[in-house]
Amino acid sequence: MRRIRTGRCAQEAIAGACKGQWDACLDCTADCTGKQCGDDGCGGTCGKCPGGFSCDPYGYCLCQPQCAGKSCGYDGCGGSCGTCPGGSVCNYLGNCVCMPQCEGKQCGPDGCGGQCGQCPPDQKCTPEGWCQGEMPSCGNGKCQFGKGEDCETCPQDCGECSKCGDGWCDWNMEDCWSCQLDCGPCSECGDGWCDWQVEDCWSCEMDCGPCAQCGDGWCDWNFEDCWSCQKDCGKCAECGDGICSEGYEDCWSCQMDCGPCSVCGDGKCSGYDEGCWTCPKDCGECNGGPCCEPHDGFGCDNPKITDCVCSMDPYCCQAMWDDICVSEVQQCGLDCEPCQPSCITSSGQKKQCGDDGCGGQCGYCPAGWKCDQSSFKCVYACAPSCQGKECGSDGCGGSCGACAPGEACVNGVCSGNTKTCADVLNCAIDCGFAPQCTFGCYGDASPTAKQVFQSLSMCVIQDCGWNVTAECVKESLSGACADLYNKCMNTP
Repeated sequence: MRRIRTGRCAQEAIAGACKGQWDACLDCTADCTGKQCGDDGCGGTCGKCPGGFSCDPYGYCLCQPQCAGKSCGYDGCGGSCGTCPGGSVCNYLGNCVCMPQCEGKQCGPDGCGGQCGQCPPDQKCTPEGWCQGEMPSCGNGKCQFGKGEDCETCPQDCGECSKCGDGWCDWNMEDCWSCQLDCGPCSECGDGWCDWQVEDCWSCEMDCGPCAQCGDGWCDWNFEDCWSCQKDCGKCAECGDGICSEGYEDCWSCQMDCGPCSVCGDGKCSGYDEGCWTCPKDCGECNGGPCCEPHDGFGCDNPKITDCVCSMDPYCCQAMWDDICVSEVQQCGLDCEPCQPSCITSSGQKKQCGDDGCGGQCGYCPAGWKCDQSSFKCVYACAPSCQGKECGSDGCGGSCGACAPGEACVNGVCSGNTKTCADVLNCAIDCGFAPQCTFGCYGDASPTAKQVFQSLSMCVIQDCGWNVTAECVKESLSGACADLYNKCMNTP
């Protein structure tokens, strides 16, 4: 034991009134078990957290969101700094910028204070955003949608409008609800195929098959992730594992894996962080020519289009404005080559689907159907496959069959299940409602028992929080969750 030099008064206190505390101090053993940071119990520390992290009361380093100067985008900790209102998008710097609305327009306001283009001197801009001269003559063989012609105003050029009962389903104007004569009856649970527009594995397992479960061998990102099901989705990214995981880590949140962030003024025009529009010190001034023509300069002569294109493709503001940059201009609302869309075939029939000649579509086919490129009509495309299967999906949105009550479909085969909802509940209580253990409890329960237990478990967690105790579970089952508890006890 090392010697402590003290004054006379302190020595008397240590030998008398403070002797117990003094002995405890000399005998203190630091304890950092399960801790990354914070107090070791003896006046020392268990470690320090890296930049961007803070130590919580339990000794764990927690990520601190990095949203300073940002109004949207990734916060560096798996969350968001905010969302942009309609009509604007989030650029790489985390700022909401106005997105010009020029799709399908040749001229007129772009919604961001600019223009979508200018008309020739002999034409004027219509309220719809088209350059128009004299009104076209109906009957000239060309259906000019942008100049006032359609199937109602000029059927000679644009073809007859579709009507219920004409023998084909125009998905742009008809569906199974409005015209069963052309589109057929609407789907119902139990009809043998899964209509994903109105059904899913939760609402109709009979048609759509069972929902994904942790441990079934594939990661369904709609219901699972690396936090809730490591068995299927793999281990979550961690700072220090040597891999910079996109969407979870960046140079701000984990310099160990992703390297240092670039800084404007360091003499290097680097990565997605910088460009002539964000850091002219390193990348030079934006001095480009026309947005619709390739050129050697940075950016183009429209600041809003430059900001929009370069936020998607920094090369356009770091190197040159090439053909790819020009092709990206249209995504930002500026149409470099105004086009006249046409949805009429050479025989005068209206297209149900397919290309409109201007990069757009004349219509879209529903799931399980495809567009026939000769007739431009939707035809059934999928061939159901049920070989060796007695239940589950047929691969085309339909079903190979349904299992009897008390059975579940496993890899296309119906298998019996023995656990009732009460069995699952007792198992979950023994697990303390821990997620991984609870998943194992209802792995071989009946579909009905699973559904009722899921509702009951969510009620208990909402009432007790994630740190569930046996006492709180007992109170919940006799109080806020009593109805669901009684339902569970009577569910096979």
